[in-house]
Amino acid sequence: MDIVILYVNSNDTDWVEERKKYVVDTKENACRFRDNNELKFLLRSIDKYAPWIENVFIVSNSKMPDWLDTGNEKLHIIRHEDIMPREMLPCYNSQVIESNICNIPGLSDVFIYTNDDMFFGRAVSKDFFEKDGIPVVRMIGAKVDPNKGRGYTVLTAQKLIEQKYGRHLELIPTHGIDVYSKEYMKKCKEEFAAEYEEVRFNRFRKENDISRVLFHYYMIINDACILKAYKRSSSLGFRLSNTVKKLILPSKYNDYVVDSMENFFASPIEKLLLWRGPKMLCLNDSEGTTEEQLHKYAVLMNKKYKKKSSYEK
Repeated sequence: MDIVILYVNSNDTDWVEERKKYVVDTKENACRFRDNNELKFLLRSIDKYAPWIENVFIVSNSKMPDWLDTGNEKLHIIRHEDIMPREMLPCYNSQVIESNICNIPGLSDVFIYTNDDMFFGRAVSKDFFEKDGIPVVRMIGAKVDPNKGRGYTVLTAQKLIEQKYGRHLELIPTHGIDVYSKEYMKKCKEEFAAEYEEVRFNRFRKENDISRVLFHYYMIINDACILKAYKRSSSLGFRLSNTVKKLILPSKYNDYVVDSMENFFASPIEKLLLWRGPKMLCLNDSEGTTEEQLHKYAVLMNKKYKKKSSYEK
């Protein structure tokens, strides 16, 4: 099984200057592209906790960082022009780019996809993502909040499935490391060809973007995956019970820790959960992230992922 990583090197001055030619939102927060060595820590987590991954595909339209060993035979750098038509480039919209990763040459049919701020937290087996050749899809059973994050794009995906198949799926992404089927991504794009045609030239994010969760919905509808749905509740009793289970039996219940740096460093419980070894974790650099929190993040990640990976010079 292969892994695909979307990456941007914000220290690449050529990329920064090229992007300025097209950007409209001059108030865009720096956190979206700030480099906190996330890619380095992700690759270290792969070496340490998922060494069975066969190929690492890094998709980018920027230069690779100086520390990366591009000569590693398992590492493949995929440029946007390798998977997207020239007329769509340059593209800075992750939703559009993600919809084209199924075009990566040589990519395994069942593959793992992640952004560079998501990591493996402890040893995981291939079975965590695939059971007898069938992808395992992790979702949260909850209603979409269109005002939270990119909730509106998830809502769009739900509406497309409901209009086409008459089924309303109250499932939202876990914002973790996900698994997909290349075959079913392509079938989904064919099924919703007109809808994808409308958004293919969205160079930056727009409200009519289609979330990649549509691929998971399509896999669920067509019985092309095993669905693992997590419950979500705002009740204090549920949250306490869920936390206790994660602390006592992390191998069974502690599948992921996801939060902003801002919230994470203010929560003793989440720090405990991290050191109990979640299978996956994601610490977002957000608009509220302070310089102090960025320093704490660097210390934490260098402590958790000390050893250089085989992908470093």
